[in-house]
Amino acid sequence: MTVQSPSTNSWVIEKRYSEFHKLHTNLRKLAADDMWLPALPGRRVFGSNMDEDFVRMRQSQLQKYMRELLRIPDILKGETEIAKTIMDFLLCPESVRPLL
Repeated sequence: MTVQSPSTNSWVIEKRYSEFHKLHTNLRKLAADDMWLPALPGRRVFGSNMDEDFVRMRQSQLQKYMRELLRIPDILKGETEIAKTIMDFLLCPESVRPLL
């Protein structure tokens, strides 16, 4: 996944589904009860996780999840635990964090 900051800095990250699941679980714990979070795509129960069609579909679903998450107003504002959790997940360089 390519991450791009508003200042046009970009970097590539590679994450497994289990890492997205852990991120989502942590955000649920940190979020206020009334805070909406996008739904994380479900786990695959049957079939191969290495099937090319499945991999492309899963990548698309996880990219959509991240876009929806980052569209939440002010989710990265301030020095909140939620903002830190997301920026750590995205491997956001310290030099870029103040620009977000």
